[in-house]
Amino acid sequence: MLEIIRPEGTLHMERIDEIRNLIQNQGGAIFTHTGRVHADETYGVAAVALLLLDDADDIIIFDTPVKIVRINEKYIKDYNLNDSNALILDIGEGRFDHHQKEKAYYKEKIYDGDDESIIDTIEKSAVAKLWSYIGPEIVKTVILGYFEELCVIPGIAILDEKLCFKTACEIEKNLISKISLTDTTGQKASPNVISEIISRKYDMVTCLSRLYDESDDDAKEKVDELFIYDLVPEAHRTLKAYIISTYMHILDTNRALELYNQSINEGHKNLVNLEKQNAGKFISASCFPSGYVVSKSNRTDGEWCLYSSDEKLYPLDEEILKRVPGFKKKPIAILAIFDSEKAAEYAIGLLLNN
Repeated sequence: MLEIIRPEGTLHMERIDEIRNLIQNQGGAIFTHTGRVHADETYGVAAVALLLLDDADDIIIFDTPVKIVRINEKYIKDYNLNDSNALILDIGEGRFDHHQKEKAYYKEKIYDGDDESIIDTIEKSAVAKLWSYIGPEIVKTVILGYFEELCVIPGIAILDEKLCFKTACEIEKNLISKISLTDTTGQKASPNVISEIISRKYDMVTCLSRLYDESDDDAKEKVDELFIYDLVPEAHRTLKAYIISTYMHILDTNRALELYNQSINEGHKNLVNLEKQNAGKFISASCFPSGYVVSKSNRTDGEWCLYSSDEKLYPLDEEILKRVPGFKKKPIAILAIFDSEKAAEYAIGLLLNN
């Protein structure tokens, strides 16, 4: 189990202003390295851009609001760029680089009987160090923007800082740490699809440059264009969508759990009537060893079906359903905590007869 980013619920929104100020200090520039392109700095720049922009297409504008500068290592020192006056990713041996001698690592708890020890596991790459520092704040910024797009003013229950933190942890576990592992150990040793796609796009551009005997400057310009116009905007859109979908999934699952607990408190031990939009989320969360959702399915031309907690689909006998009083009159999405399909069918009738 990877360590959490930091103690739950501690969001530091002032860090957003800190990052923005570093960028403004250099005329709106974000600095990263030249040469081969990796998912590490691609997603690092995209994550920072989520704090600054509403539209991924804005990233490609050089003069405003953001300039992406791919720079040689020696110019970092020549121009006296450092963590106090610039935002520098994956270069310069600063806080958002990982090429210095002292490394940062994810931690993992190991249990040997009753004894617990913590060991270093995956080395943190640039995007991992950035996400550890400001990931939950990026999530909150994106979610606020999402509700603003919907013209919705979220209540406290919807815009919950703990949910922002949990979302950031999920993204770190499922995406950021995997990019970090590939970047620090290599695609062959630790493959992942996102890093592979970015690597192949780079190879495609450089192979074409060699094929046409382009100069080093021409080849560099094509790689810069690939990074700025293609890879970063695509990573920006992907990360934004992943943040929103992960947050909303957690929100829906929490709502379903609240409904379940409410039903238990009211004395309904085996059957819970859920809002349709939450029912599927509840089952997919695998909260119970067995459970069923009854709903109409597009996969079976709108027929009523039984969904199990392992996401298998069981068509129900239409004749049985016809004999259940009021079944067609009531919109229904049911979670039944039972071990068999027949028991769930019985539960449907029981609920509708009450």
